[in-house]
Amino acid sequence: MIHVMKAVIFDMDGVLVLTEKMHYSLYKDVLKKHGFSLTPAEYATYFAGKRTKEAFESYLHKHSYLESSDSLVKKFRSLKRDILFNALKEYVELRKDTASLLIDLKKKYALAIATSTIKEFTNIIVTSFNINQYFTVIVYAEDVAHGKPDPEVYLTAAKRLGISPSDCIVIEDAQNGVDAAKNAGMKCVSIGPSSLQHADYHVTNFKELQKLLHSI
Repeated sequence: MIHVMKAVIFDMDGVLVLTEKMHYSLYKDVLKKHGFSLTPAEYATYFAGKRTKEAFESYLHKHSYLESSDSLVKKFRSLKRDILFNALKEYVELRKDTASLLIDLKKKYALAIATSTIKEFTNIIVTSFNINQYFTVIVYAEDVAHGKPDPEVYLTAAKRLGISPSDCIVIEDAQNGVDAAKNAGMKCVSIGPSSLQHADYHVTNFKELQKLLHSI
């Protein structure tokens, strides 16, 4: 018997909107002022898909930096806030075919966002690109006690949708996010240039994702 999925839960950054270059640049700039040189590989390991405070803490712990991460978080959010309010579409773009994908999927699935981004920034982004209308539920960084790869954000989304985790499929671009989805007992699609470990499926764009979701 074929297991029919009932909900699609999207990560936001790097999936619906392409923000990773902006985030890497901001994290790199903040850390540089404290004597660190953030590499792309370190960004993928410690920052991609994670909540800001937890990301800084994991990175600083690895480098035996004993001071609080609070000042770095504050600086990061200040810089990001300035971009989102004043130059959002210069630094952030909607992934190609997002609107057509969401319009199509909403006919078949319940749709949600489960993000590691705080509510303030998430709402600026989804309203600026007019995609908030497609989602029944949005789970923000503040809504959970533990960020990805902990499954809480995805389990919270499923609970608010009223749908069993086993009936949900997650779309992710970061290893921490894929791990969170799998820890929640959900199927997961990785999107991007290469497949991520433990993902059940992989696509490179939303046209491929649309075709995949109509076939499972």
